[in-house]
Amino acid sequence: MPANTPWHVGDRDDPGKDPGIAAEDESPGEVLAGIVSEAALSRDGWAFAGWRGGRWGQARVCWVRAERALHVVGASEMASGLRELIARGGAPGWQLRPVPVGRTPLRELAEPLLTASRSNRYYNLLDRNCFSTVEEVAATPSECLGSLYQAGPKMVTAVHEVLRLIGRDPLRVVNPAAGGSVADRRALIMRHMPGELQHRYGEFSDWLARSSMPEGALAAIAVSLSGEPVPTADPIVCLLLDTAGETELVRFYRSSHRPAAAAGGDGAPAGL
Repeated sequence: MPANTPWHVGDRDDPGKDPGIAAEDESPGEVLAGIVSEAALSRDGWAFAGWRGGRWGQARVCWVRAERALHVVGASEMASGLRELIARGGAPGWQLRPVPVGRTPLRELAEPLLTASRSNRYYNLLDRNCFSTVEEVAATPSECLGSLYQAGPKMVTAVHEVLRLIGRDPLRVVNPAAGGSVADRRALIMRHMPGELQHRYGEFSDWLARSSMPEGALAAIAVSLSGEPVPTADPIVCLLLDTAGETELVRFYRSSHRPAAAAGGDGAPAGL
């Protein structure tokens, strides 16, 4: 297999082992283009993106064809770059699968999984496959979780049991929409929201689009949300996040708030 070819669920070799560091690291944009091409030609599966010792680090991406969704796993620059590109529409016809709010370290699952399975195997498998948070695990569809190399139904059952015990059940809609319509339904919701609210309610919108509610109801909810005032970004919050090196958190914070320069003297948005 060529060095830059993404690994996917059909590979017989252990995908947990790096095939090597490429002579030239591919950027998140180049990697995403390859993953989209792979996803268009194969069933649901996984791909490694980047290399552990490379410039961008490594991530894993799962594609869910029925939802036309890409699920990005990892805490690397590659993972952050892929999420940002997909959220901005960089993978036409695909959307970013929502992940519950929070950054609970994956290690919080180590002891509960050991208790549930009497082995560290399941935790080590998640860690080896780039999972970095409990929320990423909770957002992974059962069929994708079970298709990880050396996983299977017993692991899925154990992981779901542990997630329930710690109160991290994956969010589900009661009456889901047809998979192929989810992307169009999300686009309808986004058309009624300004940019800051698209980021603030991105996860909610993703799950809302998965429901089978009539499109008129979706639009009515989006219009109602669009009327909410957007708070101004606090420079102190931005400074603290920047100082801590939390680039992904500060990017999200700024994207979901009005810029400080847009505020009037009394703290209200200019022009109001």
